[in-house]
Amino acid sequence: MALSMAQAGGKTALYDAVHLALVKLNGYRTERRRVILLITDGMDTASRHASFKETRQLVRESDVQIYAIGILGSDTTLTSLSVIEGFAEVTGGRAFFPTDPEEMIRICYGVAVELHQQYSLGYRPTNEAQDGRWRKVKVKIKHHKGRHRLVARTRHGYYAPGRD
Repeated sequence: MALSMAQAGGKTALYDAVHLALVKLNGYRTERRRVILLITDGMDTASRHASFKETRQLVRESDVQIYAIGILGSDTTLTSLSVIEGFAEVTGGRAFFPTDPEEMIRICYGVAVELHQQYSLGYRPTNEAQDGRWRKVKVKIKHHKGRHRLVARTRHGYYAPGRD
């Protein structure tokens, strides 16, 4: 398969790539779900247009789920792991760390299945203040005996609209 033959090398502009993908996806006005499948070692060695701080902020503001596949190597750091996990977690996505190419293929298939089985929920906040502040959101699922256990993967919150 193509994934098992892929070779990586050179410099990585991770923050530039994620930032650009989010800008492009945020520009599409659609009711459809927007998802990034990010395959990375989590290390940025070449970004020139977006910093980690700017990218993290845009990740938080965007209505885009990030599913991240972390490629672990001998030079993997705790920082690179936390970048991968952080981008995924704050968007309601997931992070995976496969140990071989076959596992990566299974993960990609699993992500596709998961995306087809997701539901989208909406709500109207009781706090109508347009102050541009971060609002936390927590979704709880009531489990019923004898039914499949459901899992809620959600954003941690959203930014309220600002005053115009």
